[in-house]
Amino acid sequence: MEAKEIGIIAVNPARPFPHIAASPRWERAIAIALALARTALCAYRAATQSIVHDEAFSFNLFLSHRWRDIYFNYDAANHVLFSLLAKLSMTLFGVSTWAIRLPSVIASFFLMLGVWRLLESCESRAVRWVAFAAIGLHPLMLDFSVAARGYGLALALFTWALVEVRMHAASPRAEVLAGVLLGCGCAANFTIGFPAVGLLAAVFLAGRGGDRLRRTLQVALPAAVVFCAVCGGALLAASLNNFYVGLPTLRSSLINLAISSIYASQRPGLFGTYKAAEFIAFFVAPAIALFLAADSIREWRGGKSQRTLASIAMGVATAGMIAAHHFIGLKYPTDRTGLAMMLLFGLAWALAAGNTPYRWLRGASLLAGALLAIQFATQLEVSYFQVWWYDRSTKEIARLIAEDSRGQPPGSISIGATWIHQPALEYYRTVDHMTALRPVVRSMDTLITGQDYYVLHGTDAHYSATHGRRVLLSDPFAGVVLVK
Repeated sequence: MEAKEIGIIAVNPARPFPHIAASPRWERAIAIALALARTALCAYRAATQSIVHDEAFSFNLFLSHRWRDIYFNYDAANHVLFSLLAKLSMTLFGVSTWAIRLPSVIASFFLMLGVWRLLESCESRAVRWVAFAAIGLHPLMLDFSVAARGYGLALALFTWALVEVRMHAASPRAEVLAGVLLGCGCAANFTIGFPAVGLLAAVFLAGRGGDRLRRTLQVALPAAVVFCAVCGGALLAASLNNFYVGLPTLRSSLINLAISSIYASQRPGLFGTYKAAEFIAFFVAPAIALFLAADSIREWRGGKSQRTLASIAMGVATAGMIAAHHFIGLKYPTDRTGLAMMLLFGLAWALAAGNTPYRWLRGASLLAGALLAIQFATQLEVSYFQVWWYDRSTKEIARLIAEDSRGQPPGSISIGATWIHQPALEYYRTVDHMTALRPVVRSMDTLITGQDYYVLHGTDAHYSATHGRRVLLSDPFAGVVLVK
């Protein structure tokens, strides 16, 4: 097979890094086995955990209606490609929580497979495995490998787009495939937009001469076509007002992303504190960013610009977010909306650390990565999602209400609920055919009189109304109580 020029070195399109041997078969087998084990855990959580606010809100507003209602309406709750796949899953397997979550669970396996494919280019086996463990155990990554939202699917698609442009350099077919994957990733969740622009910029900047524009267009055009085809109807209904989730300052965003990672299940572990989050956000992360910048310059000068794709994409995406905030008022990422940036940052760090010739830098990165992996492991949780912890017991609450109201006439039972619990309760009323219940009303001012049951959260101003009433369930962690 004829070699093609990338930068100043000759590269075989099938093996862009000929000086790096692929990982042994036994390593690949272990990685696949671990990815399958992780997927099995995600499947268990998908089948057992309660539906939560955003999942139920999306079901009530979109998934339970016609296909066209998904395609021609936009809201932050409608992650278009994911919604279409969840609707398909419901059509094939029936309406259930696990069926709605199935696209995320399947995507979780391919996410880890793509992460491993990228990490195979690390010269350091230790870095490869530490990074694989840390990414796989990251609490938010795990949560959104289960939740019926588009984040996990988008991450998997973006990761494989990066695989195609990084590992199959100068292959037109790979670049077109990368574009299709990138377009699907953006269609699954719009938060992939900035990393996608960053990746396109990286493809352009890492190229040489007239070839760089051709390569970039071969990725960008399929991405644009696929994205518009999937999201065209929704885009016509979208406006800037739809993108309201986020934080007002970069500082608050960085702290939020750090604390969401190291204190996910409210267990401190090794260093799950606010002070540690500040240290990571304002010292560790900037230090790693400087390392990535210096390493990219070194690789570029050595004629290995293809190795810098993840780092460049990360830098451009960050700059794009800052610019969008200043010019159009777009908010900075918060927890789930920053997932793509956290994944890209982790991959860029691992790839740079795994190939740096400076042992002390590799050692420092290994130590930091190992500590993070251990911290993430202490946050492992299978009964709730950290973003929607308050819905941990909603499935059990719905079951108790169904049992307690069995045999009652249709529409004779009413529930007063704090608004954060309304979508999940309404979901269970519909899906479990609880005919005795009237529709659960969503109101910011909770109904506390004239109802048969009350599902109130500790943050509710009317929570004291539960005093003196018969308590059927109390979950102090979730802060919720069911009274009759």
